Amino acid sequence: QSGKREISFPESVVELFEGKLGQPVGGFPPELQKRVLKGRKPVQGRPGASLPPAVTDAARAALEKLLKHVPTDQELVTHLLYPSVYADFLNHQARCSDVRPGP
Repeated sequence: QSGKREISFPESVVELFEGKLGQPVGGFPPELQKRVLKGRKPVQGRPGASLPPAVTDAARAALEKLLKHVPTDQELVTHLLYPSVYADFLNHQARCSDVRPGP
């Protein structure tokens, strides 16, 4: 094999190689990072440094409508940090009931 085979990486792996979770000491192997990112640009500097401030009042109000109760601080932070993952979790929970581990 020539090593030219295309591999599809999950979004979580792509975001890792973008640097959205930080950088490993010494960085990622450049050829591997280039292959995983497929043209996407890696984050420069500290992840989150370029993010706009969170509008917590608006997010809390939107989340309250979705949850049908006043969100806890933990629910709000989870929603702010992982909006699509948290939405998927809530959809799964609505279909399958409470999915938290037991006592």
